[in-house]
Amino acid sequence: MKITGKVVDTGGHAVTTPWLVQIYRADDYPNTVAYSTTTSSSGTFTFPAVDAPQNYVIVARQTAGSAEADSQAFAVTTSGEPAPITLTVSPS
Repeated sequence: MKITGKVVDTGGHAVTTPWLVQIYRADDYPNTVAYSTTTSSSGTFTFPAVDAPQNYVIVARQTAGSAEADSQAFAVTTSGEPAPITLTVSPS
């Protein structure tokens, strides 16, 4: 199942520098990252194939090892792709 979304600042503007976006299986959060990518210059991200059905937590960080700037729990089912996810972060 494909997961898409965007990282935006508190003003609703897409981040223009790369942010790390990580997905954890809910049972493994916060210890084991299942999927990881970085945002594009327009703040978007895509995970082309994640396991379904499954419960996940998605996290945005400025860099590997930095604190979580935002996180959300979400579920992926076999009945269709979930809506795009928006993560909101404070400008650095």
